[in-house]
Amino acid sequence: MRLIVLFLFILPLQAFAAREAVVIAKKAMVYSDINLTSAIGFLRQGKKIAVGEVKRNRGEVVPIVVNNRIAYLRVKDLSIEGDALQEYQGARITEHEYDPDKEKQKFDAFNENNFVHFHFGIVAPQEASLTVMQAVNETPKSATEMGIFVEHRHPLKNYSWGFGAKLFNVASETIKYRTLAIEGRYQWILFRLATFSIGPFMSFFGTGDYRIEVQDVGSYRGAMYGGGAGIEARLFSDKKFSLSVGIQATSQRLNGFDEIQNNENDQVVSAKAVQTVESFAAIVWKF
Repeated sequence: MRLIVLFLFILPLQAFAAREAVVIAKKAMVYSDINLTSAIGFLRQGKKIAVGEVKRNRGEVVPIVVNNRIAYLRVKDLSIEGDALQEYQGARITEHEYDPDKEKQKFDAFNENNFVHFHFGIVAPQEASLTVMQAVNETPKSATEMGIFVEHRHPLKNYSWGFGAKLFNVASETIKYRTLAIEGRYQWILFRLATFSIGPFMSFFGTGDYRIEVQDVGSYRGAMYGGGAGIEARLFSDKKFSLSVGIQATSQRLNGFDEIQNNENDQVVSAKAVQTVESFAAIVWKF
């Protein structure tokens, strides 16, 4: 069962057609769905809240508003204004006894609210940064990236983070830049609904096996590290399956490519950096 304690921002009574209620259970679980299958937190005994006037699911649950989204509580855990009085003898819980940051850290389980992204993107490299291709007057014929990314994304937090790996490949007629890199990402979720979310992100990546291959000459190996910044939008963001699209600008810093021989006139060039703009789409699965 998910025991992620809410960072609650319960709307005022006048902003939600509601009745006043008091939590009478020691811990009243809060659920994101009406069938009470996905717990997102709890309220302590004595907490005074606003609940919806209309009971749901055969009168067993009642809605509340949390972070501008509908959530649900069991009716039996509450004493609701206007209902038959339920016994409540517990002490009131004062605000200073509740530490949201401490509780969230304790109950934000990393084995829940996880997503895996299968993504594919089109890369638009800055041609001037592809110095090995520039030396022989070649331009990229194909430029792509693809990979897998695992994300931790709590439904009541405005950020997510994750890590993964991606293949990067830029090729001209006789030259290839390619690698398999490890990637990390942190995203701020600026706007979020049950069906749509959008926000900027930062990415960091690196590898010890970056390759520049020159036809009829050989393969050169080195290291790469870098980062990027972009924006991603997701459709059906909290469902079992969702779709995302995004764009980011990246900068790769290369090490170990000071002397690369081309295949035409024995000219030796160096490769220090690669700048790109990547447009990508992903299928996202919640597991």
